[in-house]
Amino acid sequence: MFKRFVYFLLLLVIFFTFTLTSCRKDKDAKPAIEAGERENTIDHTTAEANFDNAIDMSNDATTVWQNDLARTNGEEEINQRAFGCAQVVNIERGIDPATNRPFRRFTLDFGNGSNPVPCLDGRTRRGKIIVYILLPANYNNPLRIPLHLISGAEKTVTFDEYFVDNVKVEGRIKVSNITNGQPVINLNTGQITGVNGNLKYLRKVENGKLIFPDNTTFQWQAEKTIEWLEGWNSIVNLQNPFNDRFSVYGSYQGTNRRQAAFNATVSQNNPLIIFTGCIPRVHKPISGVVNLTIARANQPPRNMIIDYGNGTCDNTFTVTVNGQTVVINP
Repeated sequence: MFKRFVYFLLLLVIFFTFTLTSCRKDKDAKPAIEAGERENTIDHTTAEANFDNAIDMSNDATTVWQNDLARTNGEEEINQRAFGCAQVVNIERGIDPATNRPFRRFTLDFGNGSNPVPCLDGRTRRGKIIVYILLPANYNNPLRIPLHLISGAEKTVTFDEYFVDNVKVEGRIKVSNITNGQPVINLNTGQITGVNGNLKYLRKVENGKLIFPDNTTFQWQAEKTIEWLEGWNSIVNLQNPFNDRFSVYGSYQGTNRRQAAFNATVSQNNPLIIFTGCIPRVHKPISGVVNLTIARANQPPRNMIIDYGNGTCDNTFTVTVNGQTVVINP
């Protein structure tokens, strides 16, 4: 009897020791993704959206204002808002003195915020986006094709006190149209032909920065290849900003809001897919994978995989670290 009692006590001690140890391990265990890393993935997605949207809006302006931007000086200008919220002002045309190539310059003016106008994507903006388009030396556009479609055109976008939902955006974006072939409009059908494959662009973000209301900053450099998969092949499609689908791949680097350096890559084999038809509910890629590495002081770098899903229009994505996957819903 005594031996059984001792044996029972021994089992009880082992059970409680195991239970307490397990509870302590659960309590002390680090989450799969730390707060700063979660913040980094959300900011990365925000930067992708804000810089890409600036280009999208400048493209929308060159479609809405294609006649004004293609016309010669002295012709009457129209008065129409781009992307539902920006006034196109300060249209200039001329010859660039450094390259002897024709140029167009215009400004997207969102106002000073005193009377904010929500844009078509549901977001409120203020400030200005300045767009400079350098056209090919042999530029001849009798059919007034939107300038962002012209192969060989180079666009530079800068910002002047520009905010998206109270986040300030700074930096410079350079876009080169590297499309194989020159687009031509069929006046009878409105179809755009003359292009081998899809429209294609090289896009660089230089000295990109997001400044948040708490004065923290997210710094961003990027070099990407953009392929315009859908929504460009007719005048009717171009006038609809919600039917565009893009493939994006390339590399990124910068410093996050906690001053940790990071770099990221997107493979051409698994690119980000952007579908504007998900706007205004969704402001992220609908599929594709980002491989993100964050530097850590006195520790090995942190490798993370951001997966934007399988094509569904939603704002969630997953982040995988050390084999553990969590769902992020900003």
